[in-house]
Amino acid sequence: LFGIVCLFIASKLKAKAHILTSAKLIEYTDNSIKLDEFLEWESMILDKLKWDIESIVPNDYLSVFLNRFNYLNEQMEQISNHFYAFTALCSIDFKFSFYPSSMLASACLLIACEGLNKNSQLLTNHLALDLANTINCDIDSLLQVKETIDNYYKNNSNNDAESNKSFASNTSSINQQNV
Repeated sequence: LFGIVCLFIASKLKAKAHILTSAKLIEYTDNSIKLDEFLEWESMILDKLKWDIESIVPNDYLSVFLNRFNYLNEQMEQISNHFYAFTALCSIDFKFSFYPSSMLASACLLIACEGLNKNSQLLTNHLALDLANTINCDIDSLLQVKETIDNYYKNNSNNDAESNKSFASNTSSINQQNV
C-alpha cells in the first residue's frame, strides 16, 4: 500500500502526460486495497512529508545545462547516457546525499564529458568553469566533488571486475570438476 501510494504521488509530479490513476493502481493490486485506504495513506504520506514533495534531483539539471552550453549538443545523447549513469551511481551511496543536487549534476556532467572527450582537456576546463559560474560555486569545490564521484566509480568498477573474475574462476573450477 505504501509503495503504490508513493508511486501515485510520484506520477502526479513527474508524469504530467500519463498520470497513474488510483483506480488503475488499485486494479494492479488485484483490488486488495480499498479506495478509502488508498486516499487515507496518500494523505498520511503527504502530511508526514509536510507536503514538501517537489524536490530537485541531479537529473533535473541536465536539460538546463545542455540548453545553456550549446557546445555540448554534438554529443548530447552520449553525454546524457553517461550523465544518468553517474547520477544513478551517486543516488545509491548515502555520502552523496550531503551535496547539493546542482553540485552533483555539475560533477557528473564533467565526468561524462571528460570520458567522451579524453583528448580535450581544454573543453573540460572550460565546462568546469562554466558550470561553477552557473551554479554559483567555486571551481575547486566542484572539482573536489567530481574527484570524489570519479574515485567512487573507479572503486566500484574495480570491485565489480574482481567479483566477475572470482565468479568466472569459481565457475571454471566447477566445470572442470564436473568433466
